[in-house]
Amino acid sequence: MLRSEFRFQNEFAAHIDKAPAQITQWLSGVRLIGHKAAREIETACGKPAGWLDNDHSIAATNAVANALGIRSALSPLPLSAEEAELTRHYRHCTAEARPLLLAATRAIAQASRKSLPPAPTAVAKSGVKEA
Repeated sequence: MLRSEFRFQNEFAAHIDKAPAQITQWLSGVRLIGHKAAREIETACGKPAGWLDNDHSIAATNAVANALGIRSALSPLPLSAEEAELTRHYRHCTAEARPLLLAATRAIAQASRKSLPPAPTAVAKSGVKEA
């Protein structure tokens, strides 16, 4: 979560008044962030005390939601077997082949009268004509 707030490691180091080398050591696992440093980081970044002691990843958020029996807003809708297969094919395509797969998928959906959101700009600029 803090990574998205700072573009560069040295910006983060300056913000929390630490040496960039120390940040590198923390990130590489050479040194651990101690209790005192964690509280200093939280204070400098406007986070509550103990914030760094918790996992703020999407997976952790979803696990808590599941344990409470509620649906997390961060949790994607489950994919059907067919959707998962399309996703696998897309991920295994080369960058050059992906626009072709997307164009074919849109053409098939259009032919079956299902609407799809507009094509992303990157696909429209790829030179692949959509049916």
